[in-house]
Amino acid sequence: MQLEDWREQARRDAARRSLPDLDPLLDMLFRATRALRAADWARTGGERAARAHETAGNEGAAGSGETAGRHADPIAGRDGAPPAPPGAQR
Repeated sequence: MQLEDWREQARRDAARRSLPDLDPLLDMLFRATRALRAADWARTGGERAARAHETAGNEGAAGSGETAGRHADPIAGRDGAPPAPPGAQR
């Protein structure tokens, strides 16, 4: 389902249920979702892997000891793995 289609269906559903106050919230959610999907970091795993492979040869080039691809991912931990849940040991 396309995002625009979702918004229209949600708006019709809110109107059918007599929930007019929901309309601004649906618009806000629509805009936020569209912005997140368009963000540069919202890449597929394959694109991340390709980027990491391309930058692997630059390890330590800036003196940081990290590759450019690893620290650019806001979701992954320092070692490239997903962050551990609270209270878990790595």
